[in-house]
Amino acid sequence: MSRFATIRPVGLAVALLVAVSVAVALTPPARSASRPQVTDVKGIEIVAHHTQGTFVGYGTGSLPGEWTAVVDHTPLSPNAKITGGTLRLVTTRGDATRTLGARFTGGSITNTNPGAGCTNQTFRVVGRLTPFSGYRSGTFSVTLTHYRHTFLGSCVSYFATTVGTLATA
Repeated sequence: MSRFATIRPVGLAVALLVAVSVAVALTPPARSASRPQVTDVKGIEIVAHHTQGTFVGYGTGSLPGEWTAVVDHTPLSPNAKITGGTLRLVTTRGDATRTLGARFTGGSITNTNPGAGCTNQTFRVVGRLTPFSGYRSGTFSVTLTHYRHTFLGSCVSYFATTVGTLATA
């Protein structure tokens, strides 16, 4: 009989434990379904009210697609707090199209350039997002530029753009 023909149960258990430990150590970590995703966003403001702005645009990156945001806020004087609103993103991956939604649960609008002499104004908009339709919590962080010009003696904003990121936690 060969000396390998009889393996003691303890020796087999140790060998099995070592083999499993090596296999686990060499297995790459699984990709997490909840890893952060960042999308570069660009857009325009299509409606501006005293305490609300509505924006549309497109995104490229982890969640490419078209987005719409309605941002409720306190009056700009020169800064404001985000008080609510919604964000929707229609994204396509492969052949699947999904609509994702989130609510603004706070944040800030900070004037970063007041636009002296009726030049363009810029604001830093950072909104916290909480999920409601297939989205995850995250942030909407953009620079908002109001393009302005003097018209009939008054300084008038005639167009506004946004550039920034949409990120999930």
